[in-house]
Amino acid sequence: PEKQVAWIAPRLKFLYHKVSVVAGLILIVLAHVLVYYQHSSLSHVSNAASLWVLVLCLVSVLCHEFGHAAAVARYGGSPGHIGFGLYLLLPSFYADVSEIWRFRRKERMVVDLGGVYFQQLSFVIFALLGHYFSAPAFFAVCFFIDLMAWFNLNPVFRFDGYWFLVDYLAIPNLYQHALKYIGYRVRKVFGYAT
Repeated sequence: PEKQVAWIAPRLKFLYHKVSVVAGLILIVLAHVLVYYQHSSLSHVSNAASLWVLVLCLVSVLCHEFGHAAAVARYGGSPGHIGFGLYLLLPSFYADVSEIWRFRRKERMVVDLGGVYFQQLSFVIFALLGHYFSAPAFFAVCFFIDLMAWFNLNPVFRFDGYWFLVDYLAIPNLYQHALKYIGYRVRKVFGYAT
């Protein structure tokens, strides 16, 4: 609910201060080295641990949405609720960040990437837990977090990567412009474009 998000998000906005971001990015890189170069095998994840992998992946998705909300709070906005829905028949969480349209372009770009940033911070926690407890399930969660991040940053779908590109290029209806451009290129190939 919006009330709980509005209480939690401002307490997380310190993670957007420059020192925190630099430290966070360094930790993210080190955690990836730990996971991909030290513990790259998932062959030991049991069927029972698979349920924990799913639960922890959902926790990371919740972290993702709080990343957007905390970024909104960082720039003086009031984050809305966090919810669940279907997008292209895919289950997806979302954070109401509708206040970002009053932010400057660079601030909107931070909000756009804030979810992936927070989800990568959860990657760090799971990597450390996996290393400390020698539990491959935590490393499996790390692999899924990266998979979700790559999917989320794909600008073909209207996820974070699309909105980041919209704000970066300052083209509000990017999807429509892209489709018109593709149509133009196809017509040009067949000699119908002028």
